[in-house]
Amino acid sequence: MDKPPHIAIIPSPGRGHLIPLVEFAKKLSSVHNLSTTFIIPNEGPLSISQYEFLDSLPNAITYTLLPPVNFHDLPPHAKIETRITLMVARSITSLRQTISSMIEHKNIVALFVDLFGTDAFDVAVEFGVPHYLFFPASAMTLSLFLHLPELDQTVSCEYGMARGIVVNSFKELEGGPIEALQEERPGRLPVYPVGPLIRSGSVELILETIVLGVPMIVWPLYAKQKMNVVMLTEGLKVALRAKSNENGLVEHLEIVRVIKGLLQGEEGKGI
Repeated sequence: MDKPPHIAIIPSPGRGHLIPLVEFAKKLSSVHNLSTTFIIPNEGPLSISQYEFLDSLPNAITYTLLPPVNFHDLPPHAKIETRITLMVARSITSLRQTISSMIEHKNIVALFVDLFGTDAFDVAVEFGVPHYLFFPASAMTLSLFLHLPELDQTVSCEYGMARGIVVNSFKELEGGPIEALQEERPGRLPVYPVGPLIRSGSVELILETIVLGVPMIVWPLYAKQKMNVVMLTEGLKVALRAKSNENGLVEHLEIVRVIKGLLQGEEGKGI
């Protein structure tokens, strides 16, 4: 009897990376009746809350923990991005053994990783497993990532190894960016929008707020939040932005201004 198709997913460390991939796995299960195994790199025992979350997953979703990696050679103040990337890179040997064992019992039809897990592509290639990049942020942010000149070498050497990119968005929300990303061009990877209900921190709040029709005041702090603000204020026009001063700080008078503008001003009426 043929083995049913099965998905392997390698999340980067942290619940912020795990939760959107779990929601994606649930969608694969409910829509396509696919089962999933999460292969989780780590540097030691997970927290109680992480174990509780993993143990509460549906029967179609299982997980296995890789042996913990050693970071004793890193400086005390190594960046979190460095630790996350190295955690996956230093787990490659145990990942290879895990995939090899799984293939004996399961029909692995695809491997998904997120931004920090592209080192795992080498293992997927070795076993002939189609491999994809899961991008949890918006299509606009993905478009920026793929067009920054500084990322050209990274995209061609790492992202370019993937069969395609799965992005946490949908055409009704970001029609323009998604249409641009799906234009056929030489060397461009196929992009598959799989949102909404796939949660990723600020993206989760954005999607829920838009669905409920609640106008927003946005105040970006770091990372992809700045791209999300552009999408909400200039693209979708569902939010007002609190502006910072020359020192990068949002002063109390600006907070008063933007709240009044949303509740009483002409700006708020247009949202």
